[in-house]
Amino acid sequence: MNLISLENICKSYGEKIILNNISLGINEGEKIGVIGINGTGKSTLLKITAGAENYDSGNIITSNNLTVNYLSQNTSFDENATVLEQVFRGDSPVMKVLREYENTLKSLEKNPNDEDRQKKLLVFNC
Repeated sequence: MNLISLENICKSYGEKIILNNISLGINEGEKIGVIGINGTGKSTLLKITAGAENYDSGNIITSNNLTVNYLSQNTSFDENATVLEQVFRGDSPVMKVLREYENTLKSLEKNPNDEDRQKKLLVFNC
């Protein structure tokens, strides 16, 4: 099953063409690697694939419910955070909902009779 297809993706910065008619597909179960020397567009391709950067032309087709995230190679981490805490700091919509859910649970631990928080928790469970 095809998870994502990139068709004729083009990207340039001013006069410099970074990606010129790049096409590829990634199927379920496949593992891929992106190899090249510095400045050839590897990070740009990954950012475009994850939707973190715009492209000039082409098409990206994804399967239903596919989520693609991009972890920058220059990400700063909190030295005191666990790996799981670091993951929850992500900005994806799923991570935002998970953080809100966790915060609601913590709030209810402190005040189990808070009816507003109880109602909010019911929304998460629907």
